[in-house]
Amino acid sequence: MNKRLLVIVGLAAMVWTGAMLMRPGTKGQDQAAAIAWPASLDKALPLVLTARGQDTVLTRTNGALRVARPGTNATRRADEAKVQALLDFITSHKPKRDLGAYTPDQAETYGLKAPRIRLTAGLTAGLTAGDTTGDAGFDLTLGGTNPAGDGVYAVSSQAKDTLLLLDAGYKTQLDHGPDYFLDLRLFDFKEEAVTAVRLAPGKEPLPGMDAAGFVLERTKEAVAFAAPEAAKSLKVSSQAVKAWLRGLAGAKASAVEPVALPVSGPVLTLELAVKDQPAQTLTVYKDLKRPRTWVANSTFQPGRLRLEEEGLRQLAPRVFELRDRGIITLETAKVDGFAILQSDRSLAAKKTETGWKDAQTGKDITGIDMTLWRLIDLKFETDPTGDLPKTAESDMVWRLTDKGGKDLAEITFFSDPALPPGRCWVKTGNQDLYFQVSDQILKDLQGLLPAQGSAK
Repeated sequence: MNKRLLVIVGLAAMVWTGAMLMRPGTKGQDQAAAIAWPASLDKALPLVLTARGQDTVLTRTNGALRVARPGTNATRRADEAKVQALLDFITSHKPKRDLGAYTPDQAETYGLKAPRIRLTAGLTAGLTAGDTTGDAGFDLTLGGTNPAGDGVYAVSSQAKDTLLLLDAGYKTQLDHGPDYFLDLRLFDFKEEAVTAVRLAPGKEPLPGMDAAGFVLERTKEAVAFAAPEAAKSLKVSSQAVKAWLRGLAGAKASAVEPVALPVSGPVLTLELAVKDQPAQTLTVYKDLKRPRTWVANSTFQPGRLRLEEEGLRQLAPRVFELRDRGIITLETAKVDGFAILQSDRSLAAKKTETGWKDAQTGKDITGIDMTLWRLIDLKFETDPTGDLPKTAESDMVWRLTDKGGKDLAEITFFSDPALPPGRCWVKTGNQDLYFQVSDQILKDLQGLLPAQGSAK
């Protein structure tokens, strides 16, 4: 009986011991936590990343982050955000486990015999407390993925002769070649720092581009057209210019061309004068070998930058798109009443403490505040004309008044079957200028009128 008991106890002990050896324990985790992992790699340049069969060298020159392939003299601006994301990932993802001693004969087992990814950095500062090696560098080599798929085997200079298990995310975060780190922006500026812009078309300008180009200058009062002569009298839309400059600041090339290709002469040149910075210039050429492809030279990122056709439109707006195209200036808070007049139908309304009311029936009228907002935001879609087309017919008059009944504005709408769908003509007050605009306000107001034949 005692022998049987001893056998059972022995077997149970063996099973328990095996289970303890097989389950993920805390010893490896505790040892991993003691590894002097870099707390910061911000000063770890130069940095060499080997991945996808390519070497990427990241350096900092005159404060600017640069990227290059080893063995080449040419360097280009690097994307600061992408590089910082890489460095932050490494410092914030310390080893998950210390898997024990590692010897070179284990390399094939853990995918380290011919590793695809390796990172080497020359640290000048930033190791966590506990670094007593005196080693000024950081080296990390990634191997294969563990059976569970939640980690990747690795060796590092921070834990010599030790096999580490890192977060599986290392495989994707470090698996990039030099092109990934390129800063593909065409410019580098802040919108409020731009003091002047010159857009000059080439001998064969882009389709739809103004043949004369334009010059914008910022004064203390506003932004104004300084050229061409015909644009000097036009008021500039500060909102449109801000939106355009914001788009330029974020505009990017799709890639860097590795070799020189035949191109046309310049199709446009864009120059920006920026406060406290050198002027920035972008010159665009048409690729003569590939349709719908363009090549640009930028003073911010020298070299041949590839541009796709869909991205060109934001580079070269027309004067028409930057001018102030509003048709009316109105303080909507002063509007206290209105009247809509359309052939045999009409509506008068008054603003009360509880909202807009039909002046005759006292019924609530909704949506007027939105329609007033649309009115002050209304923009003409083509240049104004002094001659109303013969196909246009007067459709409606909208008269706005203040508390005293004084006219604030009068807008006349004209329907025209010759216009594109969704358009109509309007004129304001007694001026003899007609503007082609969206017909949404006309539709809003028509929806407020009583049914045909029930005019008030």
